Parts: sequence; C-alpha cells; structure tokens
Amino acid sequence: MRRLFVLFNFTILIVYGAFFSVLKSEINMNNINEIFASVKINGKWGFIDKNGKIVIEPIFEFADQFNEGLACVKINGKCGYIDEKGKFIIEPTYENGLNFNEDIARVKLNGKYGFINKTGKFVIEPQYDVALSFIQGYAMVNIKNDVRFIDKAGKRINKIKLYSAWRFSEGLARVSIENGKWGYIDKTGNFVIEPKYNNALNFTEGLAGVLIGDKYGFVNPSGEVIIQPQYGNIGGFHLGLARVGIYGKWGFVDKTGKLIIELKFNNAYDFSEDLACVEINGKWGFIDRSGKVVIQPIYNSVRSFNKGLAAVQISRKYGFINKKGEIVIEAKFDDEISYAAPGIN
Repeated sequence: MRRLFVLFNFTILIVYGAFFSVLKSEINMNNINEIFASVKINGKWGFIDKNGKIVIEPIFEFADQFNEGLACVKINGKCGYIDEKGKFIIEPTYENGLNFNEDIARVKLNGKYGFINKTGKFVIEPQYDVALSFIQGYAMVNIKNDVRFIDKAGKRINKIKLYSAWRFSEGLARVSIENGKWGYIDKTGNFVIEPKYNNALNFTEGLAGVLIGDKYGFVNPSGEVIIQPQYGNIGGFHLGLARVGIYGKWGFVDKTGKLIIELKFNNAYDFSEDLACVEINGKWGFIDRSGKVVIQPIYNSVRSFNKGLAAVQISRKYGFINKKGEIVIEAKFDDEISYAAPGIN
C-alpha cells in the first residue's frame, strides 16, 4: 500500500511538473510576443510592447527591431545582438550591423563587411566594401568596385560584370550594367530580363515596376509589359494594389492597370493590413482599399500598420493608433522609431 501511495505521488509530481513546464514555456513565448517596437526616449533606444510598456530599458545608442529572435543594438559605439530579455547573445564588438536574416547577419569589423552566425562566429570573413543581408539564399556584395552575388559559402554566382544591384525578390534581382541600364538576373546569375530599362524596382506579387523612357510601367517575370509605361512614380504591388503617381498626385491601380483609387493624394505608402497611409494637404491619414478615408489626415507623419497598430507623429513625438484611429500608446517617443511595417519603396 505504501508503494502504491509513493508511486501515486510520484506520478502527480511528474504531471504537475510537466504542467508548469508547459505553462512556463507559454509565459516565455508571451514575453517574446510582447516586444513590438524599438523606440527612442530622451536620446536612448529601448523596446516596448503593444501597450506601450517598456520591456527592455532605453540604454542603447540605436536599436533595430527583433528578427529571428535577436535584435542588433549599439552601445558605447559598438554593435552587438540581444535576445528578447535584453541579454547580449553576441557581444558588441562590431562597427556596424544588420539584423539576422536566414540565420546570418552582416557586420562590419575593421572597416570591412562580413557575415556571422548566431554564435557570433564568422561564416564569411570580413572582406567587402559594401554588403547587404542574405535574402532567398544570396547576398549582394561589393569588393573593389566588383559587384557580385554570393551564396552562404561566399561563392560568387554571377559571371556578368555588374555596376549596381539589389536583393533578390521572388527569385529575381534587379541589377544594372556599366551603361546604367537595369534588368533582372536569376539565381544562376544570368539575365532573364535584359538590361534595357532606365530604372527597375523589385518584383512584388508577380510584377515589377520599370522605367521606360521617362515613364514607369510594370512587367512580368518574362519581361512582358503588363501595364504600359505612363506614370511618373510608382511603388510595388501589395494586397493586389500598387501606388502610382502622375504630376504630383497619387492613386492606386490593380494588376490590369485599372485605376481603382483616384489620383488625388499628395503622397501615399503601400497597403498594409488593408490600409494605406496617404497625404492630403500636408497631413497624413489612412484609406481603405476602396479609397475611403477611414482615419482622418491630421498627422504630420505616419508609418504603416503592423499587428494592428501604426506609428503617428503628434507635435514632435511619436505614439501609436489602432485601426479606429484611437491613440493606444501615448505620443512620447522621439522622432525615430523602428518596427516591422512597410513604407515607401
């Protein structure tokens, strides 16, 4: 009987411990999810949750948003990487850094750029004059005016001499050659759309903006013109709509080129979470996908919505509003702010 009692208690302890292990795990995940934005307060950067509560004290000279569980921060003139609790996982030893993407981060050491993993070990030694983050398995780098794309082993993929280049998007990267013309290469480093445009934007939702003569239109991945060049300025497609500008006025078109929202705004951002920032008579507000103003243009500056909130500038400070236009985080942050939301490309 005593053995049964002991066994019963032991079983309860196991279940009890397992329950609290799960509970602890859920609490830790909730803590991770609390971090919403990095903000600047009295000249120093820290992190807040969606209620505006400070979750990592503002002690940094700069702090980027979290990505892949880590954030790049600068302290005492050097960059390192912290976790969601504010603990340094990679000590601040670098002159410059970008956030982790695809488990690799670009950093600058002794005047050259290289790439580290999440233990802080160099996977590609610092040797480049310019470098961007890895996107879709490749990074653009420049060494002694030789622009190239490299894989995660540091191997060059393009044999074509490039003058300028940008990140891969939807399997293609926009690049220019020595004569200044832009085209698109694939991940073998070969041109799939010949360099013949005066400018080119990234592919988004299957289309890319290109400058033909002095007007922008849109092409598909085969280089076929889908929307004729007729705009002075454009953005990429988001949620099926792209912002376009003619003679200083902005509106939105669909993927057939049909004007869905009239050209009447002084400026506009891309759609995010079904709303887009627009400027009307020097003030910013938000419209829905029908073009209806749903948050009145009363702000000096705004950012796009992310996780239901958008940063807005009131006087000289930033706070956050919800999709009803209600202030949910008081405007008390300095004129710099960082959180995951699209803006002008």
